[in-house]
Amino acid sequence: MSIGYSKIHILKQLLAAVGLGVAANVSAQDDHALFGMSLEELLNVPVKSATLTELDILSAPSSISLFHHQQFELMGVDYLHELINFVPGFQAFRQGDGPNEYYISARGRRTGSSNREILVLVDGQRQNRDFDGALAVPVILLAGVEKIEFIRGPGSALYGSNAFMGVIDITTKKGVNRIESSLSTGDAGTKIVHAQASYAVSNWTLNAQLTGLIDEGQRYNVADTFTGLPTTITDPHSGTSLRLSASSNNTSVTFVSERRRSKNFYIPDTTAEGTSRTINPVDGLSLSHRWQAAPDLTVNFSSSYSHLAYEAQLFIAPVGALAAVSSPSGTDPFIIQLEQPQRNLVGAVQGDWQWQPDISFQGGVEWRKGHYGDLRVRNNYDLTALANGDYPIAFYGDEERYSYVYHAFDRTVLAGYLQAQAKLNDDWALTVGGRYDRYSSSGSAYSPRLALVRTLTANQSLKLLYGEAFRAPTINELAAENNIYVTGNPQLDSERVSTLELVWVGAWERRQLSVSMFQNQFKDGIFQRVMGNNRIFANSQNEESASGAELGYFEQLSDYWQVRASASHVFTPLDEGFRLADTTGSVTVNYQKSKWNLNVGWVFTGEREQVVPSGDRLTLDSYQWFTAKVRYQWAKNRDLWLQVKNAADTNYQTPAQSESLEYGLPNRGRELSLGLSLGF
Repeated sequence: MSIGYSKIHILKQLLAAVGLGVAANVSAQDDHALFGMSLEELLNVPVKSATLTELDILSAPSSISLFHHQQFELMGVDYLHELINFVPGFQAFRQGDGPNEYYISARGRRTGSSNREILVLVDGQRQNRDFDGALAVPVILLAGVEKIEFIRGPGSALYGSNAFMGVIDITTKKGVNRIESSLSTGDAGTKIVHAQASYAVSNWTLNAQLTGLIDEGQRYNVADTFTGLPTTITDPHSGTSLRLSASSNNTSVTFVSERRRSKNFYIPDTTAEGTSRTINPVDGLSLSHRWQAAPDLTVNFSSSYSHLAYEAQLFIAPVGALAAVSSPSGTDPFIIQLEQPQRNLVGAVQGDWQWQPDISFQGGVEWRKGHYGDLRVRNNYDLTALANGDYPIAFYGDEERYSYVYHAFDRTVLAGYLQAQAKLNDDWALTVGGRYDRYSSSGSAYSPRLALVRTLTANQSLKLLYGEAFRAPTINELAAENNIYVTGNPQLDSERVSTLELVWVGAWERRQLSVSMFQNQFKDGIFQRVMGNNRIFANSQNEESASGAELGYFEQLSDYWQVRASASHVFTPLDEGFRLADTTGSVTVNYQKSKWNLNVGWVFTGEREQVVPSGDRLTLDSYQWFTAKVRYQWAKNRDLWLQVKNAADTNYQTPAQSESLEYGLPNRGRELSLGLSLGF
């Protein structure tokens, strides 16, 4: 069951958990290191997402966290949304848009039911859909991932729209003459299979990854959203991912094909066991070439094409619900089927010029064109009449009829950015830059950044950061009509944020500690305004601000013990941030000796709220959950593991985005799984 805590008690728990890890410090021998990386090795892993150039954590002009695969493969997590809750400032929790939808936020702001304010990149390719901002592929598996960089704060000066509150930059594994495979099976009918092979052929490296997921789901006893009577729902989902690449020293080609399927649960915020379902197909091809134009000038050319869609069958009204308001009178349930397609074509040129030993310039131009096909809805009742309250509505029976939420159109983005990095002296470094984006549908935006990094000692730095970011309206926010959910507004402007941040980072041989404090100022925020029986998107006329602090801690206590912790708190929450927790925290403790590795994780999430049908806000209790993973290496590159998620079987709820539920959304209980990995 959920447990409530005061903020003081929360902080005490965080400190106590870290203290337990410190108290566990014992002397060790040198017979470890069969798993994972030492902290010293991790500190030598460069980060690139902060400037598009390789820097270490101390000098990167951003608030950034890094997770390497040799860390999260030891943890009791399988998906990106599970790992996110161990990252300072980030939150990810379940939504009522399907069993596999977990939306991401950072620093206490999220105004919609998608990831539209966080840009997610996989090998440099944008994963956010233009039509709603959500991830094109829900439930990103960690199998096959090399490392993940989490940037907190604005990133539009480099990446443009969606890099509003943060950036998640995922790099997949690539190698030479390497074969990896893994298989896990769980008590919820969960099976995850992953295989990867890399080979060197002449001057080329060929890489193939294949991942499959089947999850038969858990069962939840809830109230039917139409009748209010008790009912049971499930949350099954499945998926496949194929990634093929060929790369030489300067050229790479990558093909990606992914599918995700789900059914039942809540879609959207509506129970319809056996009726509702979603499909997310994505196919893409990308090419890049690096040209060494001069000894101190590198130019990268890249292009990509992708085709994706959101396909769904949604349950709108039960049997007989529309009999009195339809003509002819229909007793059939109201069920709609839709497909929302999108095609993207992208071209970019980026340069990196090392003008002097301590001064470099980066810049580039980007062109993107999105084609959004007809959002056509097949329905057995007149959806347009229902949305407009035009009664009686037509009943079509088995006749094939369609409504259009919007008609096909194109949107073009033209952007350019410039950045300068200068080491002013032994103690000071400066980064200054900006990006200009021009949208054919919603005007233009300029996103500047300025960063000063002061080297305090060889192991400490202080960062003063200022940046601005924007988020362009999604296609749904601009053009949606003829539906019962929301109405678009073609007059929308981009929403904007300016951020001032102070970050202290300490990185020693066996310890890393960071503290950041931020102040956000929001302008022209996009929100939903109630108009009659529907909602229309509009820009806020009021400016809002929010402030908070984050703590990150990582220590190699001994050759056997590692501990990692995070804590975040929003001091001045936003009015629209009530669905997010003001306080979050996490601790992971890792012990390894000989052929054994044990990892235990703890996550705390503070109270959240949701709006119920009466218009009041319901407070959802704070909660905590635990993970554990025991791993045994029975031979070189041969591992067995036992994993448990939500080990205490905590029953907790997360807030729905709509106002149609009297209660929060149920979440997964305890999950056990057994796995095997083989490497050659």
